[in-house]
Amino acid sequence: MFPGLAYGRVWAKLTAALGGLGLPSPSPKALRDLRQRIGAAPVKALFEVLAGPVAQPSTPGIRFGRYRTVAFDGAAESVRKTV
Repeated sequence: MFPGLAYGRVWAKLTAALGGLGLPSPSPKALRDLRQRIGAAPVKALFEVLAGPVAQPSTPGIRFGRYRTVAFDGAAESVRKTV
């Protein structure tokens, strides 16, 4: 999810909105050990539940001609480089 960050910083990002609740913060070693024990299955399951189109087919701008719009991030830059 955050490949360039250490476990402690990832935990801080994931729980940032819960700051006022006084939640305990696990050590980076505890997070690493937990990740090794549970593997990738929970993240895969979460992705399968959450992945999918957000907009309804009737949402304006969701289509480009007959194609469903997925993302345009970096598209303009790519076009400029190839033209």
